[in-house]
Order: sequence, then structure tokens, then C-alpha cells
Amino acid sequence: MDLDSWIRQRALELGFSRVGACAAHPPRDGARLRDWMAQGKHGTMEWMARTAAARLDPEKLLPGVRSVIVVALNYAAPSGLSPSQRVTADSDAVEGSTGGEPPSGRVSIYARGRDYHRVLIQRLEKLRRELQERVAGCRTRVCVDTSPLLERYWAQAAGLGWIGKNTNLIVERLGSWVFLGALLCDLEVRADSPGVDRCGTCRRCLEACPTKAFDGPWDLDSRRCVSYLTIEHRGEIEPDLARGMGDWVFGCDDCQTVCPWNRFAVPTAVADFDGDSISRLPLERLADLSETEFDALTRGRGLRRARRHGLRRNALVALGNSATARALGPLEKALDDPDPVLRRQAARSLARVGASCRNTGAHRALAARLGIEGDPSTARAIKEAMVDLTMAVGDTREARP
Repeated sequence: MDLDSWIRQRALELGFSRVGACAAHPPRDGARLRDWMAQGKHGTMEWMARTAAARLDPEKLLPGVRSVIVVALNYAAPSGLSPSQRVTADSDAVEGSTGGEPPSGRVSIYARGRDYHRVLIQRLEKLRRELQERVAGCRTRVCVDTSPLLERYWAQAAGLGWIGKNTNLIVERLGSWVFLGALLCDLEVRADSPGVDRCGTCRRCLEACPTKAFDGPWDLDSRRCVSYLTIEHRGEIEPDLARGMGDWVFGCDDCQTVCPWNRFAVPTAVADFDGDSISRLPLERLADLSETEFDALTRGRGLRRARRHGLRRNALVALGNSATARALGPLEKALDDPDPVLRRQAARSLARVGASCRNTGAHRALAARLGIEGDPSTARAIKEAMVDLTMAVGDTREARP
């Protein structure tokens, strides 16, 4: 068997769903990436700017690189195609929420199982070692999305699929629920034909975004993306964006769930990605997560990237979107949290739930906290929350206790 055929066959034997290759070259998306970052659409992800030069030149990752071998690994979950719960325009509450069930938050499919970086790296490292055994002296480098590599660009260049309007790679007959990895080498590997765009006139992914994060096809403003807000963003979340987060506490799958190509998705065969047990997390517990509980929940999972503070903040946002009286207790408790960012988020969320339930206790809790609040920014946020609550329910004496 020739080397080109062996590489492809061995990658599939190692469990990868797709494999392709292309010649290494400066990515043709360089100008678009630089313009995107110049507009600040990468948000607070400063590491993208720091590593831009390497992203636009694979030679900086592996001097002498001649080929990029790209693999895709399916991670679709059995429950992956259920519609997202989100805030509705009419009720301003999460669809399907009820007062009788403890409110819970949704975790993106990709983060439910074991950290995918480890799974991809282990398999790619095995392929790399075996390649070096077959071709003595060849130079290689394994890359996943923690490396400064435009993996979706290379996946399309290597023929695995095409980049959809939501900026995710779409693989024909498989969909977009795939992780990507690459093996750079200084060998000349037979190139596959690049992927061709097959989205046509479809705009479902763009229209499904709950925070209107797309400025157009292939133009995502990370600063409004729920995945960015719940995972990468540190600090407060603007009220309008918080409403759009619905019940998401880590990531968001909305623009993938609606993609017609995902009707071809099949459940992953990778046991490490079976994480339906944490597809939803109880918000009351998450909002008050201790360091020990955080470590137990996130050890070996991508969830850890949001950090404990981020998960707690996201839970407070989701509680505010739940419109259930069961959210009142956890939110009132969070008003006394030592962290002012969490106190401010709790105040805004409490006002929203109080307005939905016409609950006078929410106003009393906010007033009590205001009386002892020592942080000026937080005091201002509490006052604004009280005003919003009063405007929503009118005279609180007429509201239910």
C-alpha cells in the first residue's frame, strides 16, 4: 500500500470519521481574518491577535511543512437535534419552563463528554508516531484548536467539507457536529479536491441566532455570540444579550441544530463523548457552586474553560430567563455574594423573575440589599433593577407576595 493510501486508511482505523490532505500554503482567508480582528469582533480573545501571524503561515508551526493532513471526529449526541429553549418575544421567558420543575441550564453538546482535545491528540499522536516509523526522519506536528491553526480553512482545503454561513465546517452526509484536528508534515501527501460550498440560499443558521450575532453570512461578531459570552467572556453580560442566552449555561447549539445538513447526523461512536448525564445542569446548584463542586463537575471536561465564576454567572442569567418562582430563592441568596459582578447579575435576574411572577418579595430583597450595598456600581445596578421591576408590575402592593 502506498503512503497516501496508508495515511487515509490508518486515520479511519483510528476512529476518525473523515480524513483529507492538502498542500501547505498561506491561507487565502488572511485578509478576512485581519479585517475581522481589526473590527474587534474577536472580543476579549486577545490570544487570537497574538497568534495571527502563525495562523496565516503554517511554516511558523512546522518549518519545512509541505502537507496538512486534516481529520474530523463525529461527536453528535442522541439528543442533539432537540430544539433549543430560549426567551420568547411575547412572554420574555424560556419556552417550556414551568413553575413545578427545578430550573436547569443547557450545556452545548460538544462539552458534555470528556475534553475533546485529549481524545483528538491521543489519536493524532498515534498516527504521527506510526507515520514516523514508516518514513524515518520525517518531521511532523499535531495540531488541534488550541494551536494557532485555521482548522476549518484547512478542513475545507483538504476536502472534508465546506465552511457554512455560521462559520462551522459542514461535512456532507455527516453534518457539522465534528471536531477537527490536523497533522502537519514535511512530506508531499496527495491532495484531495477542496470542499465546495453547498449552503445555497439557506439562511436558517443566521436567523436562528438568539442574540443576532451574525452581521451576515460567514460574519460572526463574537461579542454577541452565546458561546463566546458563556465561555470566553469574563465579567458582566449586557442585559439585552443576557435575555438572548435563554437557558444556555455553556456554549450554544442553535445555529447548528437548525442546519438541514444535520439531518444526516448519527450518534457518535466515541464513548468519551457520551455526556448526556450533564446535558442539563440544575441552576440552583450551579449558581452556588463551590470550588470543590466545580472541580468535580469539570475535571477532564471542556466545561472547565468557563471557570467557576463564569458558570455561576451564567446560571444567574439563566435563572433570570426562567420566569419561574423557584428561581427567586437562589437569586435572593446571590445578592449577598462577595463578588460584585455576581451581585449585579443576581439583581437584574431577580427583577426579571419578580416581574414575571409579580412577586413583591423580589422588590423587598433588592431594597434590603441596596441598604447595605457598599459598591457604587452594584448599588446603581440594584436601583435600576428596582425601577425595571416597578415599571413591569406597577404598584407592588397589588402584586402577589
